[in-house]
Amino acid sequence: MALPQVPSTHFDTLSALARAAGIPKTLRQGDILHLQGDAPTGFYLVESGELQSYVISEEGKQVVIEVFSPGMLFGGASYFNRLPRPTSIMASTPARLYLLRLEDILPHLLRSPALIEALCGLLCNSIFPLSVKIASLA
Repeated sequence: MALPQVPSTHFDTLSALARAAGIPKTLRQGDILHLQGDAPTGFYLVESGELQSYVISEEGKQVVIEVFSPGMLFGGASYFNRLPRPTSIMASTPARLYLLRLEDILPHLLRSPALIEALCGLLCNSIFPLSVKIASLA
């Protein structure tokens, strides 16, 4: 099943917000952004590069859960629910991303329904591929 594409306007809109109110992060290949169990400080928008979400199995093997590429958001579930990070995140290529924190972006969101729509669209899109992956295991 082919996954639907997120409207590019969502990324463009949220990217403008990230540049205005986010905290830029640059990672080299192999850099760890955070580890499983860490307390969340925000959520992320990937501008360039790829990052892997992974866990370490009981046998000590790294198991990739998801790959994040440009235009994708991640980390929102643990951040908004104030829960520890469920996976570790590592840059699989050099990457540039933005750390987004509610206290920094809220003033912008309150002034712009388009930003709220873009954020909701990208957050919902982060759930859809995992739902498809789980359904394929049935």
